[in-house]
Amino acid sequence: MDTEAPPPYLPGGLTGDQIRFLQIVYDGFVARGDWPIWQYLDLRLDEEGIDAAAVLASFPPLVSDHGESRYGLVHRSTQYEDINATVRLTVAGLRLVPGAEPLLGAFLATVRLISGKERSITPDPAEAVEATLTSDEVKEQMALQRLRPPETDELLVAAVGKVLQDEPLRAWSVMGQSGEGGWRVRLVTGLSGVRALRGINSIDGYIEHIVQTLTPAPIPAALPRFEPLDLPLAIGYLDTTWKVKTGRRLFANLQADSCARLAQPCASQAEFNSAMSALADVLACVVPPGAQAAPKFGALAALNNDLPPGLPTEAKERITGAIELLLTVNHIRHGQQHGDARQKAVAAHQTLGIPYPPYDWADTWGRLAAVTCGALDSIREEMQALSDPAT
Repeated sequence: MDTEAPPPYLPGGLTGDQIRFLQIVYDGFVARGDWPIWQYLDLRLDEEGIDAAAVLASFPPLVSDHGESRYGLVHRSTQYEDINATVRLTVAGLRLVPGAEPLLGAFLATVRLISGKERSITPDPAEAVEATLTSDEVKEQMALQRLRPPETDELLVAAVGKVLQDEPLRAWSVMGQSGEGGWRVRLVTGLSGVRALRGINSIDGYIEHIVQTLTPAPIPAALPRFEPLDLPLAIGYLDTTWKVKTGRRLFANLQADSCARLAQPCASQAEFNSAMSALADVLACVVPPGAQAAPKFGALAALNNDLPPGLPTEAKERITGAIELLLTVNHIRHGQQHGDARQKAVAAHQTLGIPYPPYDWADTWGRLAAVTCGALDSIREEMQALSDPAT
C-alpha cells in the first residue's frame, strides 16, 4: 500500500513507529495464521527500541464515542498489558501495511459475495430464511479469478475468516466451523445488514462505510432561550421601528389569529404546520417601501430588492442576510406542506443547523422561531441606527 498518500479518513498519516507496529502485527499474523499475542509484539518492538504500549496508545481512533474508541487501526483483546492478549488489525489497519494487498483483495471479494447473497435466497412467507456464506464459496470465487495458486487461496480464505470475525459491521454474525478447517457466517438481511454493502467496490469505500455507520449521531445544540411571546413581540417591535423611521408600517393587514398562533405550544406535526402557516401569513404582509400594499406573492423577495434609502452598505448587507434567513425558513414551511418542495426544505434545515427529519416538533419550532426572531431583530437594529427622517 502507498503509505505516502494517507487515506481520507486518516489525513494526518502515521509515524514511522506506528507503521512499524502495524507491520510486526501483520508479520505475526502471517507466521501464526492468527493474530499474535502481546508478548511477541512487545519483544519484537523492544529489539528496535520502540515502546509498544506507548505506540498502541498513540493510534488515533477513526470513530470514538465519549472518549472511547469504537473503531481504529489496531485493537488489543484486553485493556491491560496481559502478555497473552491478542493484538489484531482491523481492515483499516491492514490497509496501511505493505504486503497486505492479497489479503485485502480476498476480503473485498468476500464482501462482494456477501452483498449479493441476499438476492440468492428464496423468501418464505411463513418464516425467515437464513442466508449464509462459507469459506468454500469464497475459495470457489477466487479459483474462478485464477490469480493465485490454489494453496495460496486456501491460506488467504482462512485469513479472511479471522478478519471477518473481528470487524464491527453487523452484516454477518455467528462465526462457526464448516468442513475441515473452514468457516461459516450467518448473514443479516435487510437494509441495516448486507444490503448496505451493495455498491462497495474498494477497501477505502468499505472503511468509509464502517466509519459512517459507527459514528454517533451529532447531539443537537442546546435550544436557544425562547419564550412563547418572543416572536409576536419581535414582529411588533420591528413594525413600530419601521414606521418611526420610514413613516409607514412594514406589515399591512396583520391578522390577529396568525399572530396569536405564533405564541401557541407546538408539540405535534399538526401544531407545527399551523405555526409555520401563521408565520408565512405574517411574512406575506410585508410591504416594500415602493409599494402601496403587500405583493400577492414574494413579499420578502420584493423587500430585498427595495430597501429604504439611506442605509449604509454594512446595514444593507445585514438586512439582506436577515431576509435570506426568513426566506430559508419559508422553504421549510413549503417542504412540510408541498411534496415537490421537500428537497429545498432538507437543504434549508442544513443551512439553519436544524436536525432533519424533525425528532421533536417543539424543539424544531423553537429553533425556527429563534432564527426568525434573530433575523427580525437584525432588521430592527439596523433600522434603529438609520437617521431619523427630516421633519
